[in-house]
Amino acid sequence: DFFAFIFAFYNVIEPSKSFATAYYNVRKGSAALQRIDEQLNIPLVEREIAAGTKSFKLDHGIYFKNVSFSYGNDIVLNQLDMAIAKGEKVAIIGPSGAGKTTIMMLLMKMLQADSGHVLIDDTPLNNISKDSLFEKIGLVTQDPFLFNASVEDNITLGRNVNDINQIENSLKQAHALDFVKRLEGGTENNIGDRGDQLSGGEKQRLTIARALLEDPDLLILDEPTSALDPESEEAVSQAILSALKDRTAIIIAHRMSTVKYADRILVLKKGKIAEQGTHIELMEKKGIYADYVKIQSID
Repeated sequence: DFFAFIFAFYNVIEPSKSFATAYYNVRKGSAALQRIDEQLNIPLVEREIAAGTKSFKLDHGIYFKNVSFSYGNDIVLNQLDMAIAKGEKVAIIGPSGAGKTTIMMLLMKMLQADSGHVLIDDTPLNNISKDSLFEKIGLVTQDPFLFNASVEDNITLGRNVNDINQIENSLKQAHALDFVKRLEGGTENNIGDRGDQLSGGEKQRLTIARALLEDPDLLILDEPTSALDPESEEAVSQAILSALKDRTAIIIAHRMSTVKYADRILVLKKGKIAEQGTHIELMEKKGIYADYVKIQSID
């Protein structure tokens, strides 16, 4: 009878475990579906973005003059004034919702300001074509956005660039050419879905190479090393230093380690610049920035 009980128990426990797993997955999927539905039902912010016909040309600087932006009743940027000189590397830090990503999206003409003006030199951003912006602004995001395609296709990404020397030059600047050449087929190698054939550092270096392909005037870095292990972060850091050379850059920073690349640091609070200066200057002020550094040092 004992063995019969064990046999019966064994035959029941496995289906029970499978049922529990399936039930958990259904509940998990239902919660995810609810979150997706909530996002899809957020009212669209309808602002017409001017097409523009002029080319992006950065000779002097980028200027935000009295710029305000809100999502519904939530004010994100509140009469923001900001200037970034040509060749300057500026880090922008602040709590979630302070407006860091909004600044990036305004520059890419993915959003339209409620009021105020964004200028490239003395040309309103609204007068500049999106094609010119995408050609002259290089963007590296926190999560590498890669496709199930070849290295070359992931770097060119729909742009009419067939010059292998240009592609390899961008890979070289991103410290990625050596590992790409070791891949079977080199630039023709398929890197798999979301680049799963590559390490985290290799993925990020490919996205840096993509950003550098057309020799952009402005480079925007949105915390490109935050998801990397220390070894990969070091390799990507070298690629970033190479990419920043002789370029204007905006560095969206969530971690204090990222601001080491910057000439100047802007601290956002409630849609305005609360503090600005170098790391040393801001530490001496013992204000918001110094508190951020202290908190992350403790962490």
